[in-house]
Amino acid sequence: MSSADKAALLASLRDIHEPLAPKPDWLWLIAAIALGIGLVAVLWAHRPRKKESLATQQINAARTEPPEQALVRLARLLRARIQNSSDNIKAQTQGDAWLQILDSEFKTSFFTADIGRIFGEDLYRKPTSELNITTLCDQLEQLHDASESKGSV
Repeated sequence: MSSADKAALLASLRDIHEPLAPKPDWLWLIAAIALGIGLVAVLWAHRPRKKESLATQQINAARTEPPEQALVRLARLLRARIQNSSDNIKAQTQGDAWLQILDSEFKTSFFTADIGRIFGEDLYRKPTSELNITTLCDQLEQLHDASESKGSV
């Protein structure tokens, strides 16, 4: 090789440089973020939910029934509640004594001094048109939820 060739060859050489850092592939990054968001959404949609109690199911069913049937359903629910939480003798009580047992169970005066009186002797009479089943169900659901959160089921 001649010196002219060597000089031309040396002139064509460049300094040694470090290789360029790889460029991030934004498409993969966006896809990974979208996948993560999708996974979170699926997990959120399938998260365990608090199951509705049987009492809440019965109260919600009573909301859609005619007043006579709704009252019977709610009265049975209250009897079962007292029967499960105490002795059978209390669950067989009637009238004002029954209303007092309900008040003591739920720690309220709803049954002896409010619309809850319907579950005493009035239960066996034809409900008046002014009876609002939705209001009655709302009150019972609140009492149930309050007593459930205190630990007495």
